[in-house]
Amino acid sequence: MLRPRRLFLSAFIFLVSIGCLFLWPAERFLGLIFLLFLVFLPIIQYRGIAKAIDSDRIWTDPKTLEFSPSQLQFTGPNWKSEWPWTRYTGFSEDDAYF
Repeated sequence: MLRPRRLFLSAFIFLVSIGCLFLWPAERFLGLIFLLFLVFLPIIQYRGIAKAIDSDRIWTDPKTLEFSPSQLQFTGPNWKSEWPWTRYTGFSEDDAYF
């Protein structure tokens, strides 16, 4: 959400909506529509990402993680992936996740 292109688009929409609200009073309704779109843009993006993750089984299926001296091995119901330790620069853990 904080990528330069997204920020540029948000700034442009904001400037157009402010222009419609204050510089061209006859276009206030259009300015309000742009402001509402700007408010709902992060919500729409969040819901789209959540829907994409929920519909892709590779993110939601149970996984098994196996450690070895040379690699990490991820195994799911119908897939398997092996990554060497050189691919990682850091590692963290909390109560529920690695």
